[in-house]
Amino acid sequence: AVVPGDRLYPLPDGAAATEAAAAFHSAATAFIGLHHRARARAGQTILVGGAAGGIGSALVRFASEAGLRVIATARPSDHARCLEQGASTVFDFGDPSLAGRVIDAAPGGVDIHWDTSGRMPLNAMEPVTASGGKIIVTAGAEPQPPKTSLLPIFTRDISVIGFVISLATATELADAAQAINRHLASNGFTTKAAGTMPLSKTAEAHALVESRQSARAIIQIGRQP
Repeated sequence: AVVPGDRLYPLPDGAAATEAAAAFHSAATAFIGLHHRARARAGQTILVGGAAGGIGSALVRFASEAGLRVIATARPSDHARCLEQGASTVFDFGDPSLAGRVIDAAPGGVDIHWDTSGRMPLNAMEPVTASGGKIIVTAGAEPQPPKTSLLPIFTRDISVIGFVISLATATELADAAQAINRHLASNGFTTKAAGTMPLSKTAEAHALVESRQSARAIIQIGRQP
């Protein structure tokens, strides 16, 4: 494999290559989306949907360390983990009263709304987003509900920003790598990976990830360490 030099980042001493491989895509998406697309600032409030996933957990951590107040949503079994990552408040994403709970926690709405699952439609995200706020879209293959109105989006000056890491610049990726290395050098990330599998089991690894049994599967090429 040949990789341009400006897209190679040395790992800090003691960091496991497998952990870096599992974390980088999700963590870099979270960092670049937060700082280079949402232009997050200390003192703002961010709502992270799916905060226990790979992108979500890294996003909670990066937002918290940047001085943002983090409201997270996750299944109840993951609430403690979200709080450990830096969330100030965690709600059950399956709660039918979720929108009301978010508004109670952030009466003016959240400054940044990022549903990492891509399952929440715009017309559900808009009411809990502050006027002048930003909705970040990094997932969502399913179509929006019929008769989705864009009226409140533009009358409330809400920005909808799409981001895919494959279009990130080398400078943005290097910035993310520096931030990720800080964490790899200390307490690492909590990326859910199915462990390391040999190259011969690549098809099984794909099936495992596609079945949503694991967010990541690490393929070891060549001799096992």
